[in-house]
This record gives sequence, C-alpha cells and structure tokens, in this order.
Amino acid sequence: MSIKIYNGTRIPAMSNVSLMKFLKSLQLKFDKAVQENIHASIVRLGVLEYDKRTLGLTDTKETVYTIVDRHMTKQYMDKGHWSSTKTEVAIFPLKNKILTIFYDEREYEKIWTTAKGVKFYGFWNNTDEDKECSAKEWKQRGKDWDSVLTGDDPTGVPALDGLGFQFTSENLFMYTFEWVKENMIKHVPDMKIRLDSVAEAIVDKDVKKDATEIMSYLTSDDRKKKILEKTKELNGKLDSFKVMDDIFRKTWQ
Repeated sequence: MSIKIYNGTRIPAMSNVSLMKFLKSLQLKFDKAVQENIHASIVRLGVLEYDKRTLGLTDTKETVYTIVDRHMTKQYMDKGHWSSTKTEVAIFPLKNKILTIFYDEREYEKIWTTAKGVKFYGFWNNTDEDKECSAKEWKQRGKDWDSVLTGDDPTGVPALDGLGFQFTSENLFMYTFEWVKENMIKHVPDMKIRLDSVAEAIVDKDVKKDATEIMSYLTSDDRKKKILEKTKELNGKLDSFKVMDDIFRKTWQ
C-alpha cells in the first residue's frame, strides 16, 4: 500500500487525561487566530467597498457598514459558521508515542506544529525518503504509520482511522462590529494591495468568461498589463485611515 503522510507529526506518549489537557491548552490560540482572520476579512471587504465608493464605482447611498453587514449575514446564513473549516487533529495512539495529523489551512497548522512536544513525523513510500531522517528512523516511521493505517483492517484513510479532536467550533465565530475600533486599523491592507484590488475590480467588471476560459484569462499577460496601467492611474486617489470608523460609519450623500 502506498503511504503518503506529508504532514504527519508525533507527540510523546501520555495518559488520556494529559492528552486532553494538552489539546485543550491550544484551543484559545486557535480561537484567536480564526477570529483574527475573520476580522481581517471583514476589514478587507470594508476597505474595498470604501475605495470603490471613493472612485465613484458604485452609486449606492448605503454606508459601508450596511453593505458589509448584509454580506456577512448572508455568508453566515449560507454557511452557518465562520470557522474556515474544521480545525482538528487526528490522533493515533501507539505504545511509546502518539501519531497525529493536523487538518486545516497552513496558517493554522503552524500553531500545531510549533506547540511544545509536537515533532514532524511524516512518511511516504512513493518517492525519495526524507534526507534529514536517518535510515533507521525512516524505517520506524514507515512501520508506525503502517500499523495505524493498515494493521487490524482499518480503512487506510487517516481521518477515519484516528481519534479526532476539534480545536474550533463551526458555530463559535459570530461576527460583530463591537470590535470596529482603532485597534482594527492593523488589518487595513497597504496602499499597493488596495490599488491592485480596485484595479482588478475595474478591469474584470464587464468580463464574461465560462469555466473553461476563466483561469487562462486570470493569468493572461493582457490582464496583468491592464491592471498595472489602472493601478498607476489610480495612484494617489485613495484615502488613508486613522480609525476604522472612517471606513464603516461614513454617510454617503
């Protein structure tokens, strides 16, 4: 059987009580990271909407607050949650160690891989072995992963064969504007990103492509050239911000 565990890790063997204590100690870090990501997404959306208003790209009179609130509410109603996915880890207890595989985006995976006691323990037999691993340890890794994925007739699917611990709740992250204060200014994209975003919105506004054409269009040199030209044209026309209320609370007449 081909085994490909590129993000495999291990932690020291411990009791169930100690394991649960260790896992729960990381939950606050994951909660904070996901919430910050949600905040950043809301601010980026608000800034883009504000910039489009500034340049006269929309004639609506609603506040940016109203636009963002409607967008976020729709997203929440459609998806039911604001967690990126299920931020969780699959656990495979062995006699002298515990094998683990983390599931979610790389930005969250770092919280897991840098936690005290977590060590890389990947294994694959479809290409060259890990050069930083001794032949003896590599062989042991193969035996360990084989025992938890193919021994005693498991499915061979890590997510189904291991125990699961979920770090974040899908229903935990409700957005709110109570945090729209001066401290949220840190999430405002720099001017280059803002210019690029608006330029892309202008260039792509009336483009109609089907699914088979869209990727080639998005990566085309012609599109890149048009975006660069539009970015230069818009330079100096966007506002800077000192507090988030400048973005969300302004009344557009």
